[in-house]
Amino acid sequence: MRLALLLVFSMNVHSEILTINIKRYKAKSKPRIGVLVFDKEKGFPKKEDSAIFRDFFHSSNIKIKLKKGTYAISVFEDENNDGKLNTNFIGIPKEGVGFSNNSKLIFGPPDFEDSKILLDESKTIHIELKHF
Repeated sequence: MRLALLLVFSMNVHSEILTINIKRYKAKSKPRIGVLVFDKEKGFPKKEDSAIFRDFFHSSNIKIKLKKGTYAISVFEDENNDGKLNTNFIGIPKEGVGFSNNSKLIFGPPDFEDSKILLDESKTIHIELKHF
């Protein structure tokens, strides 16, 4: 009985690998890619303190270990290496941005519901960066 409970518990905390393939449209060089992972609507897509994961990568093929669950991902191309998404005076991104499910930017950023993915096993998603 104890072994069965241990197995059930270990299955619930099992981590999966989320691979994110980034398609870039504009960058001449290979700037860092900022990645934010959210497990709830609060703060998505840009409040870093609400993200459960935040990091930068020098690759367009990113692998992240996460527990099984529902997530929404936002990515941006840090072209000037300042660690943030730069916007113009009305908030339009100056650097490439993208979201899980390739959610569209229509009169503002997409919401969590449009961008959420279910990670119930290791999987690969593709995100296309958009430039404005």
